[in-house]
Amino acid sequence: MYRVSYLDEHGKRHQPTKGGFRTKALATQAAIEVEHSKQMGSNLSQADVTLLDYYDRWIDTYKSGKHSHITEARYPTIRRALADYFGDRQQLKTITRTKWQSFINAYAAGTVTPRNPQKPKPRSKDTVSKLNGYIKAMLEDAIADRIINVNFAAHVVNPGAKPQDADLKFLEMDEFHALLAYCLDHAKLRSMYMYVIVTAILTGCRASELIAL
Repeated sequence: MYRVSYLDEHGKRHQPTKGGFRTKALATQAAIEVEHSKQMGSNLSQADVTLLDYYDRWIDTYKSGKHSHITEARYPTIRRALADYFGDRQQLKTITRTKWQSFINAYAAGTVTPRNPQKPKPRSKDTVSKLNGYIKAMLEDAIADRIINVNFAAHVVNPGAKPQDADLKFLEMDEFHALLAYCLDHAKLRSMYMYVIVTAILTGCRASELIAL
């Protein structure tokens, strides 16, 4: 067991302890690592925050209600991908660049939150870049909050599928669901075009056919 003493940002003293080590040497090593983090200025009161908890807090603080509905519809989609791969107990500080790159590889391959698990559909470079961009920005705030020291989403290799011909416009499945959810939430008599979009999504009819209805 070890005990470390520190003051939080409000000047309150804390003395967390941790046991369960197999040997005294392991407990001593763990205490040294915590002391090193304290000397580096880490925020020990937030040291054990999970990836999902910090993501939720970051979205609520910096994103929700500040962007377009289409953009905000992506936030729960990204969260589902993080939860699917990392689970709800993964501490933010324990994610390495290698582990994050492995997630990006799986996300690009379509094996994270696949619509059809038997036949995953690869995601485009643009979709992969958007997700990584959000998390990279989030981690900059985590660094400013002194929870982590390195942005593990920086300098990733994007293995997403190459873009199609410029004349072929399409939505990724994640974007498809985000658009459908937005239109369903905002469809009303004064915004008939929302109904047109929903009908087009669900039936596959062309715009000219729907307008003629």
